[in-house]
Amino acid sequence: MLTMKIYVCDDRDPELICSALETARDRGANIPLPDSVFTDPSLLGTGTGRRNLIEAIGGLNDAAKSAIVEGKIESTLFDGADLVLLDYGLTALEWGKGGPRLTADHIAGYIRAFSDCAYVVSLNRLADVDFDLKYLIGDFETKSDLALNTPHLEQPGLWSGLPAQGEFCPWYWPRLNLAANRRRAQISALESRLGVPLLEVLGIPEAVTPHLSNQAVAFLSPQAEDPAAGAPASRLDVRRTTAWHHFRSSNRTLVKNDREDLVRSFGGDLSSEDIPASPELRRIVARVVAAELEFWFRRDVMGSQRLLVDAPHLQVRYPFRRSATDTVAAWDATAQEFEAAPYGLDQALFSAIPQEAFYLQSPWIDRPAFWLPLIERNNNVSDLVESYERNTNLVFCEDTRRFRQRNESFRFQTEIGKGIDVRYVEVEGATYSPRTLFAR
Repeated sequence: MLTMKIYVCDDRDPELICSALETARDRGANIPLPDSVFTDPSLLGTGTGRRNLIEAIGGLNDAAKSAIVEGKIESTLFDGADLVLLDYGLTALEWGKGGPRLTADHIAGYIRAFSDCAYVVSLNRLADVDFDLKYLIGDFETKSDLALNTPHLEQPGLWSGLPAQGEFCPWYWPRLNLAANRRRAQISALESRLGVPLLEVLGIPEAVTPHLSNQAVAFLSPQAEDPAAGAPASRLDVRRTTAWHHFRSSNRTLVKNDREDLVRSFGGDLSSEDIPASPELRRIVARVVAAELEFWFRRDVMGSQRLLVDAPHLQVRYPFRRSATDTVAAWDATAQEFEAAPYGLDQALFSAIPQEAFYLQSPWIDRPAFWLPLIERNNNVSDLVESYERNTNLVFCEDTRRFRQRNESFRFQTEIGKGIDVRYVEVEGATYSPRTLFAR
């Protein structure tokens, strides 16, 4: 059984979340039962292992205040968690007269910054939506690492990345059984390199930089500019943008007042280019930036599949295989073989990919990927395209992670990046939004 500490937080009915996890286990997911279940004090006697959610959130707020105001690190009840499953609406909690009505977004940022919890999933903010047609990321506005609905937890494919044939399991869902270890590796990669250019830390080749969208550049820092656009040398070149630059400008996890007070309490100045020496503060900055960069990677780097492309979408761009392997099952393997080369791709195509285009063994992704601009300019790949017959009848379905005949699928157009981005889905039973993006 996978070693993972899962904490459940729900003020009304935590059994629904626990039951979904048990269903996933019964269906083959290699996950443990929750280590801790936090709920409203009035429900503490309704099940074993219940803990006081008000106490946990109150302690988290105290730890945040201690760090922001006094420059001190305190423990929280969320420490030690690999994964926190946090129901979005915590409005049933009794905080006393005039107390706040909380949502997951109120506390997800504090869990990230002021506890050592690795990964936070919010549940049920968009309870009537199963699939995000617009950005292929889930909930664009969440401050959590991932937004799901409780029934989604039942899908074994969410945890392993390998759903049953035809099972609803969006390709944009990360593999949750890897999420905590990946996040800790991300934090480790950043913590001692807060002043190193982010593109270098992330391993993004300089030749790819001109292909970053304006949205991608702006997310790293609103002051960053693309040198290819003729920005003056005095401006912040995106190639020089660091984790510290990003933390100074991003409100996604912590609002500006919190960030200013936090840095000041540890002896630094948020407006300064100088990175504070405090190891405690550097750890907080690394935790915040790591989570925000993974979101950036999912939406702006890999989301469009025009910059960093994974195996099934590379198969879509180069729709050919040797006749002996030109079967639907062979195409499906590109979304199933994560560990060993050629990752389900046709061996001839895989061998033609230049070495500098590979992006493997990185904590920022959980599947094999390749830099598409470096592939497209390569003569070996171009020559190969001319020698194979193209199969344009198969399309990759983003909701079931498999290839289907074009006439058996539903076409939609995302709003990721520039230009027209057409994708396909298969299952009619799930709820897709916004439905206006389906082709008419």
